[in-house]
Amino acid sequence: MTKDSDEYGYIINELLGSRFERSLAANSLKLHFGTHKAGPQGTHYIWIDPPWEFYGPNGLIADSSYPGDDRFKEWSALFAPINESVLERWTVPDEGGAEFYFSDGYRLTLDAGYEARGDDDWYGHWYAAVRNT
Repeated sequence: MTKDSDEYGYIINELLGSRFERSLAANSLKLHFGTHKAGPQGTHYIWIDPPWEFYGPNGLIADSSYPGDDRFKEWSALFAPINESVLERWTVPDEGGAEFYFSDGYRLTLDAGYEARGDDDWYGHWYAAVRNT
């Protein structure tokens, strides 16, 4: 397990089977859960920093390489299949990182090599949070 999964995994486990909406902030992803209860920000969320890769049933769709402002809208559209998806499961591979599996065969794979987390950092690659409503 990694520090992020050790610290935030219990929140992810609570979200399994839940529907979410996604948003992109440059090349970071935010998955908002419970939006129907608390408005567009939701009650829980997962924040994921690069590097990551987004896969569909037929293979790689996109990675976290920022396309630039002129292509952001087109690049963002590649994530439409998970606009209102369900988090089905997640794993921590033996080599580290994390994988999040969504409905209809989509998944997000986080690079194991990016887990460096300094003593002053409160997360290394991703985190999950409960928003106070």
